[in-house]
Amino acid sequence: KDKKSIPSTEQWKKFLLQLREITDGPFEVDFGGGEALMKEDLFELIKFAADLGFTTTVASNGFLINEAVAKKISQSGLTKVILSLDSLDPDLHDSMRGVKGVHKRVINAIEYLDKYRHKDFIIGICSIIMGKTLPGVIDLYNWVANDDRIKHILYMAVMQPNNTSTDLPWYEKFSDLWPQDNKQINFIIDQLI
Repeated sequence: KDKKSIPSTEQWKKFLLQLREITDGPFEVDFGGGEALMKEDLFELIKFAADLGFTTTVASNGFLINEAVAKKISQSGLTKVILSLDSLDPDLHDSMRGVKGVHKRVINAIEYLDKYRHKDFIIGICSIIMGKTLPGVIDLYNWVANDDRIKHILYMAVMQPNNTSTDLPWYEKFSDLWPQDNKQINFIIDQLI
């Protein structure tokens, strides 16, 4: 991307100052976009936003969170990390994410984040419900519910893959993503409720 079109650190700080002027009380700033942890000035911006009194959140695939990054996250004052975890099955999660070993990195990230967490820090999980993950949705929920380190789990419905087009409805072209058994999906949604 053209570096001129990307706001500088100072421009982001100016934006955060202006946002604080028009917001009252607790207001959440979510740092996202691809993998937010790849942004060089991320921790500086999180600290700046936290010092202004914002609640701050980062969504991450967890791959970059090693022990050193977990320390930086804690020192930045970040309020919440939401980690992508689609399955407790390492092979399934890794194949869906396209990177071998990412499941293990997410599990390790939870350990590191918990080790360095500050008092009000929240670890959450985000998971996509799709055909391949459907059989393990309840197990993943139960795992999160029984792990005191993790505050919550968010579920997202599968959607059309980015940068794809089709003459067919996308869920027909990508039918391997879409849950096929309506009874199973209804049962699982009822169990989650």
